[in-house]
Amino acid sequence: MSSADLQAHARIRDAAIRLFGQQGVKSTTIRQIAEAAGVSAALVIHHFGSKDGLRRACDEWMMDRLTASKTAALGGEEAFEWTMRAQAEFQPFYPYIAASVSEGGENAQRLFDAMCRLTRDMFAVGVPAGTLRTPEDLEATITTLVAFSLGATMLESQVARRLGGASMFDGDVLQRYSLATTELFTHGLFADSRMLEQLRAAFGAHLPADGVTDPDPTAHPVTPSPPPPSTPEATP
Repeated sequence: MSSADLQAHARIRDAAIRLFGQQGVKSTTIRQIAEAAGVSAALVIHHFGSKDGLRRACDEWMMDRLTASKTAALGGEEAFEWTMRAQAEFQPFYPYIAASVSEGGENAQRLFDAMCRLTRDMFAVGVPAGTLRTPEDLEATITTLVAFSLGATMLESQVARRLGGASMFDGDVLQRYSLATTELFTHGLFADSRMLEQLRAAFGAHLPADGVTDPDPTAHPVTPSPPPPSTPEATP
């Protein structure tokens, strides 16, 4: 692409992310995006093919930016520098993510899976760097972390209100939220491992050795009892 094409491509993408976040993906039209980007609707179609193609391009670009930044932070880059850059660069991403996930469907599933892959990449960088440890159940931990993150994203106005602002990116809100979550993940919440050990014991007590909680009765046939010995017939 020429530099002019690249600029138009970026303007369209940025306008789409902003409008999708403000109005919802389903309610935003190609014409509205084109107007916000200062281009024709035909040029939007030329670059992205369709509204769904534009949405996919937004997802891919956003996840690339988030992955590069978050893995850099876990690889040794200063956390404060990452937080400040996130405040400026990533602010439009979170309303977009909330709108995409809340509308459900295949696109929401694709975005959730992409966020899980991002989190897996963070472990792949953070564990060797010594900033993260490997959890006992990596897949469950990844899924839980994404669910926590999406919960805060989709409840942004409520979280921000409770922390004294209107947006997660207000200075005081971002500081309090960042410190609270980092402290929680660094030191944990429970004072010792008793709760964890109780849960392990409770779940373990209800699982047979093969892990099957409700086995198919046909898989474990019962050997029938031998018939009673026959009685000799009476001799006439």
